[in-house]
Amino acid sequence: MPLPPPELDHFVRLVNDWLIWLQHNKGRSPATVNLYESVLIRLGMWCITPPAAEHLRCSTTDPLAATLNDLELFTG
Repeated sequence: MPLPPPELDHFVRLVNDWLIWLQHNKGRSPATVNLYESVLIRLGMWCITPPAAEHLRCSTTDPLAATLNDLELFTG
C-alpha cells in the first residue's frame, strides 16, 4: 500500500495507535489488524481526495469528522 499523504498524518497515527492496542489488548490477529488498517487508510484517502461524482463525496476532508452518512456512503 502506498504511503498516505501528509494531510493524513494525524489520522494515521491515531489509527496505528488503535491497531497496536487492538492487537495487544484484544488479541486480534495480524491479518485482522492489517485488514482494518487498509480499510481505515482508504477511508482517509476517500475523504481527502474526493471522487469526481459529487454525490459520492465525503462531507469533510477530515476523516475524524466523517458522519454516519459519510461512513454509509463509503461502505456502499
